[in-house]
This record gives sequence, C-alpha cells and structure tokens, in this order.
Amino acid sequence: MTDILDHPYLHVDRIPDGIDLVARVRALNAEGIPWMWGISAGPQDTFSLDRVRLNFGVHNDIGAVKWADSTTSLVPAIGTNTAWRTYHPAGIHDTAVPPRAEVPVEIVFDVLAEFLRTRTLPKTIEWTQAADISSIPRGAE
Repeated sequence: MTDILDHPYLHVDRIPDGIDLVARVRALNAEGIPWMWGISAGPQDTFSLDRVRLNFGVHNDIGAVKWADSTTSLVPAIGTNTAWRTYHPAGIHDTAVPPRAEVPVEIVFDVLAEFLRTRTLPKTIEWTQAADISSIPRGAE
C-alpha cells in the first residue's frame, strides 16, 4: 500500500478518514527535499471549471503555495522568491514554482489546513496574481 503523499495530485474528497495531511507533510519536510503536491476541491472531474486547486510544497523552513481556479492563479502577496524555483511533485519530477510563491513553511501548513477545512481560497494570507508560465526564462524549464 502506498502513502497518500506518494501521489502528486490529491482531491480533498479522497483523503481517507483519520489522515492528518498537514502532520504527514510536516513529517516529510524533515527529509529536506523540495516536495510539492496539488490538492483539489469541488467536482472530481479533472476538467470541471468549478474545480479549485491549491499547490503546496515544503523545503525545510521555506515552502510554497499557489491557488488556482479556472480563470485565476494566485500566489502569496508576501512571497519571498523573486525568480522561478523548482519543486518536486511527490518527490518525482521537477516542476516550476512561480515568483512570490515561497513563504515560511509554517504559513504553508496554515494555508493547507484552512483549505482542507473550507475547500475555498484560504484567507490566512493575502494573495496576488501569479506570474504566467511564459515568463520562465528560456533554458530554465
């Protein structure tokens, strides 16, 4: 049986009862690898326009969050990274994380916990528009 964190993309309705996802991510963060996951809420149809997603990652004392719906992609207004970063969904492959997505890891845990409770845009932090993927410098993908 695989651990829930072995899957890079999760849906809140498919997290088994009794699983404390925040605690699991907190424990995995101790390994020091820049891990990342995407967790969705709303319809389980991947192509539904009513589905929302929180991408979240951890890397020691820093983490990253990005929220998206069908028309908007947001990062924390207090995000600290000025350039694109690389995280690894479920530790598997590289993925680009936009500028301003990185915040102290405790904020990531708070944002994730709120998203799991409300299934909506977390109010724990203020958000701003995320950089478009087309802004990744050539050769950096």
